[in-house]
Amino acid sequence: MNITQKTFIGWSLAILPILMTALWMYIWMGVGGGGDDGPKAFLDKIAESATINKLLISIAGVSFTFVVASFVMFSRGVGADSDNPFLGNLSALLLLISGTINLFGANSFVSALSYHGTEPAEALTIFVAGTTDLGAMDIVFGIALIALGRAIRDAKNKLEPAILLNIVSFGFLIVGIANIVNVFTMQDITGMLSWFGWVIFSTLLGIAVIRSKS
Repeated sequence: MNITQKTFIGWSLAILPILMTALWMYIWMGVGGGGDDGPKAFLDKIAESATINKLLISIAGVSFTFVVASFVMFSRGVGADSDNPFLGNLSALLLLISGTINLFGANSFVSALSYHGTEPAEALTIFVAGTTDLGAMDIVFGIALIALGRAIRDAKNKLEPAILLNIVSFGFLIVGIANIVNVFTMQDITGMLSWFGWVIFSTLLGIAVIRSKS
């Protein structure tokens, strides 16, 4: 990968997962109260400061777009650097698909806030339809991370130091499995483990890419 691509991938993965998670946690937990009172009450709370919250959600969405693009480029890169490019290419494709679905959810959230003032019933429908958990998406995302973890180990130009390579590759394997398990258990602890695990190992991958020689 050239220096421009390396810089984009490295810094995007090192910073943006943390930024988007902080913004999303602020919106979901801080402003919306975690949604414990149901989707209508949650949307009503967010809509009280619709303009600023739409801006924050949009920033999180753009950050996620850059993260997905970075993962796709990195996955294709490690695939091309391996004797068996299948896993890298598979990971890139599945990450692109699952990322697109997640971005649709963020866009639906913003659209719901835009309609809330004039068409509250329609806004609620858009919000629920766009943000409902999709089990298939979590399975696809989990498979993508498992494939990525293996593809990282198969690449000829391996991440350095070796301990960071092992942490990242096995980390994505564990997080990928947690994503798949979460579809069937629907436990908050499993969901939190999969999400924050993804943030941690994405950040470590970004740092590894920044430190890499090629």
